[in-house]
Amino acid sequence: MLSIYHTHLQEYLSPDKIVFIEMLLRVIQVFKEIKIEKLAGRLPIPIKFESRRRAIQRFLLERALDISLLWLPIIKQIVDRSMSEQKHQTKKKNSAAIKKIYLAIDRTQWQENNILMVAIIIDRRAMPIYWEFLDKKGCSNLAEQQRVLRQVFELFSEYQIFLLGDREFRGVHLAAWLTQLKIKYVFRIKEGTWIEKSNGQLSLVSQLECRAGCRYFHKSIKLTKVNGFGYSNLAIYWKRKYRGKQPKEAWYLVTNLDSADAAIAAYTRRMGIEMMFRDCKLGGYHLEGSKASTPRLNSLVLLIAIAYTESCLQGNKYRSTSTSKYIGRDEQLRGDTSSTSRFWLGNYANDWLMMIDLMSNSIGLLMLHRPQHRLNFYKGLEAVNRLVPL
Repeated sequence: MLSIYHTHLQEYLSPDKIVFIEMLLRVIQVFKEIKIEKLAGRLPIPIKFESRRRAIQRFLLERALDISLLWLPIIKQIVDRSMSEQKHQTKKKNSAAIKKIYLAIDRTQWQENNILMVAIIIDRRAMPIYWEFLDKKGCSNLAEQQRVLRQVFELFSEYQIFLLGDREFRGVHLAAWLTQLKIKYVFRIKEGTWIEKSNGQLSLVSQLECRAGCRYFHKSIKLTKVNGFGYSNLAIYWKRKYRGKQPKEAWYLVTNLDSADAAIAAYTRRMGIEMMFRDCKLGGYHLEGSKASTPRLNSLVLLIAIAYTESCLQGNKYRSTSTSKYIGRDEQLRGDTSSTSRFWLGNYANDWLMMIDLMSNSIGLLMLHRPQHRLNFYKGLEAVNRLVPL
């Protein structure tokens, strides 16, 4: 466990519970599973299985496992440290740009569970900040959205916040509230949304000019026929065909930013939260397989938040060294994007290191039988020694 977590946990958990949570996190990292039964089956404590299962159940109801108490101070420290590192690395004299942070609000549902989450986007990857389980199915309402956002806005009050949301969060009242708080926002709206131009003319956003590969920006447009929140800006962008593929529809983005380029660049970052949900489900920790009660499930999501963020941070360290090519594919996609995500690097590097440790004798035999590859083996072992496990 990274020191940033361990130091903070010492304030709220006894030494034995810190050891217990470290063991749980290690099992989650290795086996990518959060079902209580499976956690109990793999938890390496020499007691009966039923005793291990009950110990996990009791621990998940621990009062100290609270988002506001444990997680918010940790993620705040992570963000502050990340912003400080970016400020140190940049050569720009204008430090105001460094104080910007991008938040994404989104909702995901599996089985009977409906969770509303706010995450921060760092290096194209979202990290969870605050979440709530909704006691209903379907979309969130304004009160629920404001409740989770207040927690985050207060936490990062010294930053210029850019809030990103998909079509669920296009509500005019939410945008008006954000404007009052001086929060920058970019929300995607449906193509069937009615707008009112500054000249009073009504039309659907889909009726506005839009060609593939082009960007359009309309100032002072009122959203919807009736419940307008005053005038806002509308950016339109339809990606051009790339490798024979093209999105079925354009992006219609309502924003209080002052250019199409700024709105599109900001909204593109929102995809990080989609990847985060994927990683927490089938792509990583199989969150959707858990059948725990809501209080215990909330604690499990907290453990996943710690494990996931830890993997991303460790992946960032691996990415900055030459050792990352020993963990995953080193292929570069467009720009500075790699085919192997930072989460993947951090999450699976430890699996590889563990298997190397378990099969050290077999590795020695293989090196003995393949002397022509011995130099490459030695280079790989040097890289292994430079990799620091979580």
